Amino acid sequence: ASQKLFTELRTLYSLNWGKCNVIRIRVRMRDLVVPDALRNAVDMTMKRYPYFCVELKKDEEYCFVSNERPVVITNTLKGVELNTAESNYHFVSFSWLDNWIIMDISHAVTDGTGAYEIMRTFLYYYVSSSYGVKLPEKGIRLAGDEISMEEWEDPVIRAQNLPVPPR
Repeated sequence: ASQKLFTELRTLYSLNWGKCNVIRIRVRMRDLVVPDALRNAVDMTMKRYPYFCVELKKDEEYCFVSNERPVVITNTLKGVELNTAESNYHFVSFSWLDNWIIMDISHAVTDGTGAYEIMRTFLYYYVSSSYGVKLPEKGIRLAGDEISMEEWEDPVIRAQNLPVPPR
């Protein structure tokens, strides 16, 4: 299934980490990053947020379509350019170095609140896996949870009387 784009496309044109259209969250861990736990946490997180596992395609119009490629994880603080072959055409990627973990996500697919929720889910899985602990699940969005239509749908689909920007 694909999701037609209803929103402004300018945010899709500049998706590298140095641009203001990428939300970057950096987390400094107490210990060095455990790469296997990191991969597991990213994979579990993306199972919870399938609507972020998309790539941009253009047929007659631009659409987000399912992207089954793995979300990229790099061993660098720089990260990768989103929506390119380097990121497997995803709009989200993770990177790490020493005890730092970084998530980059395009503002074209979420806002700060959405990015925060993804990071909470990711940290739940990462800490559980790397430290072998059972954390409280209350308030954390986890893989297997039912995703409401309100969370799934682009809110612009239901918006009425949207302003028309000057040409």
